[in-house]
Amino acid sequence: MNNEKMQLPSLESEHLFYMEIFQGTDLMTKDQEGRELLISSITGGWFEGKDLKGKVEGIGAGYTTLLPPNQNELNMRLLMRTNDDRDIILESCGFLLLDAGMEKKLAKDEHVDPTQYYYRFYLRFQTADPGYSRLNGRCGIGVAGIKNWSTVCFDAYIIK
Repeated sequence: MNNEKMQLPSLESEHLFYMEIFQGTDLMTKDQEGRELLISSITGGWFEGKDLKGKVEGIGAGYTTLLPPNQNELNMRLLMRTNDDRDIILESCGFLLLDAGMEKKLAKDEHVDPTQYYYRFYLRFQTADPGYSRLNGRCGIGVAGIKNWSTVCFDAYIIK
């Protein structure tokens, strides 16, 4: 048995775009385990990067499972429509860690510095368009912030 470490590639990323997602009505319910589940409709938005620009269509939703204390598990699915009229499906899964005081401020539309909480998620892209097929099967990462109670912002990175 060889105990030498294998030389692995380094982790490199490329910034894809900045996105703002507009959320509409929230619905609070429970998941199958009885935990609070917040469902937020996506009403639109936009994204802009070096090679990717367009709008977020007003379909899709975010699902936030509230896991005490101060932890939120997030899942989202939305449709991106590029400026050249191509469709990209974006799915994400991640975590938002913030304390109750910060959450109360955000609920009152008060600014909370996004460096004061942890909001990160995995991104998965799907498209049938050959011009954007380079996104298929690649890992992406989102680094997010909450602009106000109805607007989530994030930088999207693709891991090379």
